[in-house]
Amino acid sequence: MAFLISDLEQKVRELLFQGLDKQQVYERLVTYDNRDELRFLLDNLPAPEPRRKYLYLNIMLISMLGIITARKLYSLWGLDTFNIFTLFILVVPTINIYLMREIMLFHRTGFQFTAILSAISLLNAENRGLPEIVFIPIMVGIAAFLYFKLYPADSMIKE
Repeated sequence: MAFLISDLEQKVRELLFQGLDKQQVYERLVTYDNRDELRFLLDNLPAPEPRRKYLYLNIMLISMLGIITARKLYSLWGLDTFNIFTLFILVVPTINIYLMREIMLFHRTGFQFTAILSAISLLNAENRGLPEIVFIPIMVGIAAFLYFKLYPADSMIKE
């Protein structure tokens, strides 16, 4: 999984899993050049304990998003031609794959975007059939729940 993340993020993850809190990691790794990136990374990653506690909910969220993505990609199976409309159809699966990556890495932005984009997706009539009409509200609830549980306001880095 190291190929999915930057070197600085890898260092941050290692220190967090060693038991240091976010403020200690910040003080240890901060330099003039990486201050903004380091704050973003630390604010975007959960502490190890809540991460372990909510791992199964995270897997459930990724699974539902994967099922919806697979269904969207399967709808392309019978198309005989590739045209501009095919590219439009690929936008949603591409975004979903990005969201699955972010959720898999426990990035805060992944949970934010999943909750917001899933709620907005219900405006599209295509998403009001089964299983989307069931999965999407559940995904919104799980993503919002995980966002608030994994990233409480008091865990943000203070300078």
